[in-house]
Amino acid sequence: MRLVRLLVAMLLTAACGSDVAMGDQGLQGARGFAGPRGEKGEVGPAGPSGSEGPMGERGPMGLQGPPGKDGLSYRPSGYAFCELLLDLIGVGGGLGTDGITETRLQYDFTRYTNDDLEVNCEGALGSEAASSGGFFYPSIAPGAGSGVCLVSVDYPPFTQTPGKVGVWQFEFTGGPLRATYTDSDPGHPLHGRAFLMGEKDCSSFQMSASGAWTSAALNDLL
Repeated sequence: MRLVRLLVAMLLTAACGSDVAMGDQGLQGARGFAGPRGEKGEVGPAGPSGSEGPMGERGPMGLQGPPGKDGLSYRPSGYAFCELLLDLIGVGGGLGTDGITETRLQYDFTRYTNDDLEVNCEGALGSEAASSGGFFYPSIAPGAGSGVCLVSVDYPPFTQTPGKVGVWQFEFTGGPLRATYTDSDPGHPLHGRAFLMGEKDCSSFQMSASGAWTSAALNDLL
């Protein structure tokens, strides 16, 4: 028994006094599942701007636009100024004649290249009464073909009750240029009388394509 214990002690002593060799590494185990994605971090500061690149090539020239309108395409094409001096008032202050032309009637018009018409008129009875008027008629308006212009001048005899003031109407509708007096007072002797304005009463001009005025016949402008 003592011998057995001795042998065991010797074996234990030999085992503790010598190096123990490491065995081979075992096989790697299977990879586990990926965990959940983490939260997105904050945006970092912007980096510095890059330098400006070179200028690109010049593009092709565009199509040419339509030609502009001639500066003289809209302009006056004709002008006339007319004046009549009439003796309509007698010595006693009523209608009649006394050799003095107390009534002055003036009318002028400008015709444009597109047939627009501008008219002005004036009527005066001595120094007692005077009136003026004017209109601009686009070419599509009826007045562009008539040239109507109105001024108010009242002639005797006058009614006891207040009446309407008489009117001189200038126009060239359907005939020569004329001034017609209209008075709504009953039986007024001057109502409906018309006085013509002809070549001898007017100065008429036409504008050339270069913008120069030349003398013209009144009938060529109406």
